[in-house]
Amino acid sequence: MSPLPSAPMSCAGHDFAAPRRSDRKAWSVVAVVLGRVEPSEPR
Repeated sequence: MSPLPSAPMSCAGHDFAAPRRSDRKAWSVVAVVLGRVEPSEPR
């Protein structure tokens, strides 16, 4: 489950290895690769 539960599911292929739930940077890369734009969060 992605840390963005409101985002629709997408098929990323059978070779996809999901990053750890806590790895926000890796999930943002996944979002870009899958063609989604996630809202930026204040740091």
